[in-house]
Amino acid sequence: MDYGRGIEGLIQKAKTIENREERNLAAQTIVEMMSRVVPRSRENAGWKRRMWDHMMVLSDWELDVDWPVWAGKKPEVKPETEMEMRPRHLQYKKQRLKYRHYGRTVESLIEKAKSMAEGAERDELVSQLVEAMKRSYNSWNNSVSASEAIYNQLYEMSDGVLDYRKGFASVKQQEQVENKQENKAGDE
Repeated sequence: MDYGRGIEGLIQKAKTIENREERNLAAQTIVEMMSRVVPRSRENAGWKRRMWDHMMVLSDWELDVDWPVWAGKKPEVKPETEMEMRPRHLQYKKQRLKYRHYGRTVESLIEKAKSMAEGAERDELVSQLVEAMKRSYNSWNNSVSASEAIYNQLYEMSDGVLDYRKGFASVKQQEQVENKQENKAGDE
């Protein structure tokens, strides 16, 4: 509802007009000007009522005119008072993040991975987790991903449980063994 000081001044001027017909004409002209100041307002249904309502709020409910689309009854609580109400305060966790650029989601995934048994499933989760960490690291540090730093931070954030500083050797070795077994079975 930001129409500018010019519109507000016109509304204040319209309040001082004594002749009711002239005041009504002035109010209609002001509503037309308001719709031109905010042209996209005409795209919405009920735009005319909204403009008249806004003019009533801007006049502090004191403009005495024939409202074509509104009853003109002053509400118990002014809408602008409701607009000034603040939303309830959100309670955030007090825990500080050591690596804020990763966020709480990465921390919760690390906790999930720590609780999983060693194996291919955990390695796959950690692999995806490392990729997410690389994306976050790159977006905050504007540099080429330092894989070594990310693996060290993963190790540190998991309290030493997720030690992939040497890479995913166990998964790669296991896949190679499985591929060799499949190849041997296919040759027979």
